Amino acid sequence: MYSSQRVEPEKLFVPVRQTLITRLVPQQPLVAALDDTRLRKTGRKTHGVKYTRDPLGPAFHVNFIKAQRFIQISMAAPADNGMARMVPIDFVHAPAAQ
Repeated sequence: MYSSQRVEPEKLFVPVRQTLITRLVPQQPLVAALDDTRLRKTGRKTHGVKYTRDPLGPAFHVNFIKAQRFIQISMAAPADNGMARMVPIDFVHAPAAQ
């Protein structure tokens, strides 16, 4: 994927967003959910790597991990049976402030 040229991640989700928006009924609201995730890293020279609290650690003991922080936005896509399925429409690197 990265052997010939750089990929622009913003352009990867454009067709997904456009397809999901066309599936909405004209007066139906667009429902989205936001979630942050941490991707574990071992090197300190990678951009955005910081020590953060381990979300999988026990509640009574604080564990720290080196990780990059990403934000994922998902949209509720209506299904035929009246239910909805959350489909990722954006994934953004969001490092914590210095």
